[in-house]
Amino acid sequence: MIKTNEWTIADLTKYLVSVKSSLAPEEIERLKATSAFPKEIKDPEINNNKKTRYRANQLYEPLDVFRSLALPVIDWGQNTKWRSSSEEGKEHRSLR
Repeated sequence: MIKTNEWTIADLTKYLVSVKSSLAPEEIERLKATSAFPKEIKDPEINNNKKTRYRANQLYEPLDVFRSLALPVIDWGQNTKWRSSSEEGKEHRSLR
């Protein structure tokens, strides 16, 4: 679904939050090791159709403080507002 671009990263994260309680510890460990998240690209001139994917622990929340430090932040998309206190924000931190 992510590979076919049918789901956004926000959709994927919402799904993971909804099934979290039914996941086995091995599945959670596999998720932590999976490179599924793109990072924001600062330069709009760089439009790479095949974005490199990263593990959740390699990316920071998409907040201005992390951007100002030039740290890699998750590309949450333009149509969805990031909320650190949301279940999705908490899930991103738990995968770190």
